[in-house]
Amino acid sequence: DQDSARRIQALQRMAELRQRHVSAQNGQSKDYDPGSEPDPEPEPVPEPRSRPGDGSWGGVEWLGLGVVSAMGLFSRFYNLAQPNAAVYDETHLGRFVNGYWKGEYFFDVHPPLAKMLFYWIGTALGYGGPSGCSYSDPGSDQAKLMMTDRSETCDMVPLRSVSAGCGALVVVLVYSSCKHLGLSTSAAFCASLMVTFENLFFVMSRIHMNDMVYLCFLAAVVHCTAKVQRLPVGSRICWLTLSGLFLGCLLYTSPSPRDS
Repeated sequence: DQDSARRIQALQRMAELRQRHVSAQNGQSKDYDPGSEPDPEPEPVPEPRSRPGDGSWGGVEWLGLGVVSAMGLFSRFYNLAQPNAAVYDETHLGRFVNGYWKGEYFFDVHPPLAKMLFYWIGTALGYGGPSGCSYSDPGSDQAKLMMTDRSETCDMVPLRSVSAGCGALVVVLVYSSCKHLGLSTSAAFCASLMVTFENLFFVMSRIHMNDMVYLCFLAAVVHCTAKVQRLPVGSRICWLTLSGLFLGCLLYTSPSPRDS
């Protein structure tokens, strides 16, 4: 490219001037007087420009981050209140959240962090406990779990917003992790698009279950680890600490060995 050509020309010019100076000192060129012609200053060597895949962030990278963030938020939060009844295992998790709300003692085979996050954040967003949704047991008729016209209607937005927020954050973390790992902006954007529109991630982000909280912590661990790769040794302690913190949250959210 032009930068490489200019760099080579400058180096060649400096080598030529050095050779003429040495020749004059050795008497090989008597007609040349080093003082008669001042040595021109060599052209400054331009700094190498950032190339795709070097992990740098510019206007295009930030624009891509904004686009994938908007897509993640829209796809996860649009019409989140529908269906207005518990779907699939939302009934199971909702009973545990209501147990926290009422202060009841219960046994859970899973680590409690995800359900506690649903309780804390859902309450902050206006979840009203059993008055918001009692999560009645459908009994043997499992088809009722998928029906939207059940007699019991619920305010599902507060609890589902936790999963939706985690799902949108996973999209952003995938894009940023790809950039920090050295991928081009196009590759990072493509990876985030696949996560945005992958059917399982899309569905699990729109119902309140433990899975998206688990995946969000996992994506955070990967992002912190990728960030460390491009930092000097003295600046890694913060991101290594965050990586360990998110890993601990991941283990405190993971399913029990019986379900693995």
